[in-house]
Amino acid sequence: MTGSIVGRAWSVSGAVFLLGTLLFGPASPVAGQWPGEIRGQVVDTRTGNGVAGVRVSLEGSSLSTLSTTDGHFELRPVPAGAVHLRVRRAGYLPREVTTEVQTGTVRSLRIDLEPAPVVLDGIVVEGRRQRPSPHRIENRTIRESGALTLGGILESVPDLTVIRRGVGGEETITIRGAPPSGTLVLVDGTPLNDPVTGVADVGLIRADRITSVEVLPGARGARFGPGALGGVIVVRTDRSMTGVDLRGGAGALGRREGALSGVLPLGSILLESGVRYSEVDGSFDFTREPTIGGGEASRENADLRERGFRAALRPAPSGGGRSWEVTLDLHELERGIPGKSYAPSRHARQFLDRGHLGLRFERPISGPSSPAELRVRGGFEQRTLRSVDPAPPLGLPYDQHTRTDHGDVEVEVDGVLFWGDRVRGGGGVAARRVAIDSDLLESTEARIHHAGTFLHLDLSPLPLPLAPRLHGAVRVDRSHGGGATASHEIGVEARLRALHLHAAHRTAYKPPTPADQFFREGVGIEPNPDLKGERIPGEVEVGAYHQGTVGAFDLRGQASLFRGDIDDHIVWQPDFRFIWSPRNVDIRRRGGTAHLEIRHRSGLHLRGHWTRARVTYRRSGVDRPSSQLAYRPLHSGTVTLGWQGTPVRGEVTARYTGARYPVPAPVNELPGFWATDLTVSASHSLRGWTLEPTLRIDRLLGSRDPFIASIPEPGRSLRLHLGIVRSNPPQHRGVQP
Repeated sequence: MTGSIVGRAWSVSGAVFLLGTLLFGPASPVAGQWPGEIRGQVVDTRTGNGVAGVRVSLEGSSLSTLSTTDGHFELRPVPAGAVHLRVRRAGYLPREVTTEVQTGTVRSLRIDLEPAPVVLDGIVVEGRRQRPSPHRIENRTIRESGALTLGGILESVPDLTVIRRGVGGEETITIRGAPPSGTLVLVDGTPLNDPVTGVADVGLIRADRITSVEVLPGARGARFGPGALGGVIVVRTDRSMTGVDLRGGAGALGRREGALSGVLPLGSILLESGVRYSEVDGSFDFTREPTIGGGEASRENADLRERGFRAALRPAPSGGGRSWEVTLDLHELERGIPGKSYAPSRHARQFLDRGHLGLRFERPISGPSSPAELRVRGGFEQRTLRSVDPAPPLGLPYDQHTRTDHGDVEVEVDGVLFWGDRVRGGGGVAARRVAIDSDLLESTEARIHHAGTFLHLDLSPLPLPLAPRLHGAVRVDRSHGGGATASHEIGVEARLRALHLHAAHRTAYKPPTPADQFFREGVGIEPNPDLKGERIPGEVEVGAYHQGTVGAFDLRGQASLFRGDIDDHIVWQPDFRFIWSPRNVDIRRRGGTAHLEIRHRSGLHLRGHWTRARVTYRRSGVDRPSSQLAYRPLHSGTVTLGWQGTPVRGEVTARYTGARYPVPAPVNELPGFWATDLTVSASHSLRGWTLEPTLRIDRLLGSRDPFIASIPEPGRSLRLHLGIVRSNPPQHRGVQP
């Protein structure tokens, strides 16, 4: 769009990178002062999970830091030569680590910590442990997957379903059958969910930006507040870039993409910045469904173009574990809206401009033996969405415009120890304000306010059989137009030999969205003044996890069962007068997931999961369950066979999507189908540079089964992607692995 925030910043980003290229050159005196760094992750040897709140100190100096919630840490600047690290965390055996650091390089480490046994009255109890989960995806796996968007990354994750509306179209998530507006997606702590509809389009987040993804299924209102009915997706983006990262790709359907990112040292501050661009033509031929006349047709007006700019400032820490970061992220998107196959639109377009300014600050607030930490995060985001069609196949021409400005802030203290080392806790406050200006709403302007406070506790294992560990959280929120609402979570974890057991009881809620409350009235459309917010009054989950070794095989398995009905789910249905308006209905939800992974020391691995989610309307006075909600498959699963070699890796993944109904009634069933993808990637080092080519073939066997009726799929498509990475400035050599 002419005059967009991204377009205005495009020339600025080009100048930044031109300057960075000049400063990265061999004659650059600034690059010659590039400090050594140590980056890594602290991992629990029993669970394989990252350990939070670990103090990592450089012996002989005041330089130290605390590991993040996923165990990652950074130390800068580190002098060249052999250095000694002291690693301390209550509940774990201390460690001393010696490593070599060179000027201008990044040294990567993985530090394993062994839980320290605690003796209480003759009973040996293990230290804190965190239940592992197959729902976490790290950066290396993301790069090797060949996925284009966050939605592509999540396709093989248990408990959730990705709903994709055609090539380049919106990608939304439903977890355990909850509505897409009930999945909270946090990108570096900021909600991606649209302030008007409550739905998060995960297709807006490019995969090459993502550092890690973690999916937390289940009602999570006690920790994350409103909107977390089905679960939460926590995304971390490229805030740890080093050196230069150049990526590009091309493929079927006219797909082209490129990204360039890098780091520029400015004294004691690092400037990280990057630009990205992608486009897809999206046109292909397909066969119409027999129910709409059959015959051959062409998918048109399905193109997509997007570009973005990101910059971040953060200092090299001078000791004490303090850190801060300021980020600016600009994103511009234009895409066609082709409509249904039986009602194609050749002129409909959608334009999105999105700008986000974020701030993060962290610092320890107690002595070196305590992991307590203060965290402050805030941000301001502006979105402008325009949808236009001068000649729609059905209805009148439209030109709709919506602008939202929203800011949020969260302050949290975590890692506070009580009663010695037996209880670890934390808490905080959060607030958000949203201003909406839209010609789709009854009032062109709307204001939404929200505030909440939360508290969470984690008890050390109790001196009882199975050494149970308790954890709990409670949160009170107050949203616009309503009173205070409380959410809670109570859980217990225990171990029966090598088997980890867990159980939890959770609640969550989501107030009505502005799209449900403030829509513009029309012919046959009326508001509902009695509309209530959606609630999960009590979700129960039980499960087990096992990890072990049998000969040359490493085994990991997990299974869980859940039941969490949704009261007052919001749907749009006509009444006896055929007047459409939002209404509240109750929903039954229950199901389970099983996940298994087998790895051989040769690099061969096999993993898979199967999910069953029964999601139906609760009919008053009817014992027999009704049909599944629209587009909620009862069964889904994946099977992946791969080989992790050097330098070549490959995977074949077959995904099953079960039968679906396009309406909330057992009619016009869409049959279940399998879709098979092939990914081959490699990594090769050459004079300090790393080349990472990736080949991805989607729907390898040519399947064209659509997820959504009347929105066709193109079938087999191929993509080739190449990454060129240097982990330090070009004139420095000897990058540590």
